[in-house]
Amino acid sequence: MRPNQTEVYPVIVIGGGPCGLAASYYLKKKDIKHIIIEKKEMLQTWKNERWDSFHLISPNWMTNIPGIKSRIPYNNEYMSGKEIYKYLKEFMDVVDPDYLENTNISKLYKEEGLYKIETNQGIFHAQKVIVAVGLFNQPFIPPVAVELTEDIHQIHSSEYKNPKQLKKGTTLVVGGGCSGIQIALEVKEYSEDGVYLSLGSIRPIPVIYRNVNGMYWLNRLSGFSSGKPILPYRDKDLCNENIQNVISQNLFSCLASGVKLAGRFIKGQDNELKFSNSLCNALEKSNTYMRNIERRIDKEVDRMALNLPTLQVDFNLKTINCDNLNVIRKLDVIEDDIQNIIWCTGYKPDYSWIMLDVFNALGEPELMDGCATKEDVYFCGLRLISENKKKST
Repeated sequence: MRPNQTEVYPVIVIGGGPCGLAASYYLKKKDIKHIIIEKKEMLQTWKNERWDSFHLISPNWMTNIPGIKSRIPYNNEYMSGKEIYKYLKEFMDVVDPDYLENTNISKLYKEEGLYKIETNQGIFHAQKVIVAVGLFNQPFIPPVAVELTEDIHQIHSSEYKNPKQLKKGTTLVVGGGCSGIQIALEVKEYSEDGVYLSLGSIRPIPVIYRNVNGMYWLNRLSGFSSGKPILPYRDKDLCNENIQNVISQNLFSCLASGVKLAGRFIKGQDNELKFSNSLCNALEKSNTYMRNIERRIDKEVDRMALNLPTLQVDFNLKTINCDNLNVIRKLDVIEDDIQNIIWCTGYKPDYSWIMLDVFNALGEPELMDGCATKEDVYFCGLRLISENKKKST
């Protein structure tokens, strides 16, 4: 699309990912003229920032994309990164939005009753703005990374594609979420060298509870219950290789495959990497957290009179016994041949370009109903986080 800087758009959507496309989809249904402004490529994250073997951790039946719902399989299998990108491309074709790519926004502010968006392609004007860049939109690497020797090859999980990117030698994966576990298992599978996994705090996701995927329960406990009908697991699902592979990606599998566990990465200096002694405590807290989640799920099942069995399908999820765990406290870069660090440390928000009074004291968007602010500026895709905060207070 050719930029039109003289027009005042009723709405400008910032961000060309799934949230931005969904906003465009519903704006079109109401015949509201708008454009999408995207910093890089449309669907950039799903096209370029996932590793080759990436799979979603929510099953297919939970994936709801307006306009193409009937095309998505209704089963308990998990989509690969390539598959979800294919469906998102189909969604983009259905929406057929007007958009600008490679348009970097330096400032969003209000002047004379209009919102002005300064970009490398000029200034655009809007009556309303939808910010659809997500709360976590910038890769986060801890400050300790700058203290490490330049001989170590460091990448963030958003840059990781496959083990062929890595130098020969030992790899340290930092971050014990689903990304860290998936990547550590893959690196160990394709490498004869050592692999270490550093874990800080651990917030586990129930794999299966009451025969339903754990991601569904987390969404439901946060206030989301709409969508497709619940699809419980059946015993035959656990014979499916796709399902078995994804639900078996856990810390026990890491240990069984030869990945060695360390606590939180706290310091790297003079060729020595140091880790906290907090791993067992973090594992104990994660077990307590999981039991609390299960109790909340049971209450929700009873409250809604959901017809779900109490007994689980026959899935033996093995857990770690801390008494038998040899926790790594330090590594020597030279002696242990540390050649690679993969930072699976997530993302952080960056709203520094928004020059509007729509944030709280912590710098977070102050939302009245999960999306609206006191300005005519709306945040798309943050409602789940907003609901979780309400329930935790």
